[in-house]
Amino acid sequence: MLNDPLTPEEIEERWNYLKKKPLRVFYGVSKINKILKKRALTVMFENDTCGLPEDNERKASRWMFIVYTRYQTLEEKEDAIYRHKMFTIYQSFIDEKPWKGNWKAVLHNNYLADANHISEKERLIIKEKLGHAFRKYYDLEVPYQSSLEF
Repeated sequence: MLNDPLTPEEIEERWNYLKKKPLRVFYGVSKINKILKKRALTVMFENDTCGLPEDNERKASRWMFIVYTRYQTLEEKEDAIYRHKMFTIYQSFIDEKPWKGNWKAVLHNNYLADANHISEKERLIIKEKLGHAFRKYYDLEVPYQSSLEF
């Protein structure tokens, strides 16, 4: 049965299988269409690969504009042991609570969420590329700063 708990042997077998696989993380912005009508930052984790690596990238690009791709760390792969789907998707909708249109806060939250897994240099690159994608695909302007912010 699909929802039966895994035995310790199955968990160990699955973990040994996943350790060797190069699973990726896709960062991007959601495509606005008939189904998804909200602007969002999307982070998509692979839980397994099916066929060629390009197949998963093609599937991910149906839902979002991919702006950055990296490989998962071992700690991130541990979550894939118990998953039954190809992807785990996290989205931060810009126009909903708690962000209320503040797309820079969404970027900063994603920057902080990756702190335990990747270097600061790579996090800054991701933040910069996602910010550029927000401005490009959602026509967001950099707000005019009338005073200094400290």
